[in-house]
Amino acid sequence: LVFTVSRIAVWEASILFAAACVLASLFCMLECVSTPEPRASRMFLYAASVAAALATLSRFESVVLVLPLALAYWAHLPRGENWRSARTLFRLGIVLLPAFGSLCILALYNVMRFGSPFEFGVAHILAAHDHSSLVFSSVRYIRPNLFYYLFDPVRFGSIFPFIDVRPSPLSGPVQGTYATIEPVVGLIWTHAWALIPVGHALWSKLIRRSADRLTEIGIGLVAAGGLQLLLISYAIFSASQRYRVIPELLVAVGALVCLCAPTANRMIRVLAVLLMIPATVLSVLGAVHGYYPDRVPENAVVQVIRGITTPFDKSESMFDGASLPRERSGCLITVDRSVAGVRLMSSPAPQDTYRLGFVLPESGWTGFSP
Repeated sequence: LVFTVSRIAVWEASILFAAACVLASLFCMLECVSTPEPRASRMFLYAASVAAALATLSRFESVVLVLPLALAYWAHLPRGENWRSARTLFRLGIVLLPAFGSLCILALYNVMRFGSPFEFGVAHILAAHDHSSLVFSSVRYIRPNLFYYLFDPVRFGSIFPFIDVRPSPLSGPVQGTYATIEPVVGLIWTHAWALIPVGHALWSKLIRRSADRLTEIGIGLVAAGGLQLLLISYAIFSASQRYRVIPELLVAVGALVCLCAPTANRMIRVLAVLLMIPATVLSVLGAVHGYYPDRVPENAVVQVIRGITTPFDKSESMFDGASLPRERSGCLITVDRSVAGVRLMSSPAPQDTYRLGFVLPESGWTGFSP
């Protein structure tokens, strides 16, 4: 989330609005479970449902919130009440109706405007290449996307902000129009701390059979995040850090819920908190890195940090995909193997203007980088 807000553009608008609605929905769910008064608990539950519906209207894959919504509904029921009764199931349908209803409204809008419930307008974007010729959704995209979203490592260097989050080159044949050219880091590196409370919660639930309702909601949030990540991996031919914002929130909040549950002991909490420290530092450095590592803002703080670290820099450029020597002046042109193209990475002389044409043969995309 911190990385995404480093560049506020039209690409991030719907994602950040949906993320805000998801956070509001999660807050209301947890208040529903923790509020003892039945009427107030129901009000929080209905508010969570409305917020989930708004998130779904902004990002269709947010419909996965129906899973934690259902768990929150069952958690707020008085103990001993039959959850299989017609009355209970009817009320559950009312709680889930806004989220499913918003998905139907969105599908109807797509049919009326674009002729298909699964077309969200991306094929009609007036960009530098013909979007209508691209295959946006495919089962073949799941494997590479999941690799990037879960396991793609962060690389470190000696130049502030000391990290490079550009995607690694794909191993094996690239299917169709798949191409990853945006920064992305695997969740296993940024949210390693979440493995401890979630793993302990699963062990308590499946092995010890002693999980409480709060732990079950935490597991449900993590499961919803995984399901949403799977939907995103199918729905788009490219991985990007901004696409995993909402799954990241669901996993993080779910892990925190498991961490605060009665089943979590002190050792689990201490280990998770210790792993949060490097994750927080990595998030801040990622926000400074942003989408354009060659355009890190040259403000006073950055200049001071780079002035301190430059004497220790005896390596090649960390942003140089072809491992070319560092250039102290002029124009540094690098070959980026991950996109099979050539791009202008940095220009130490900002008063000069360079234009370099490049071609992405897989998608037929051509353009210029100023």
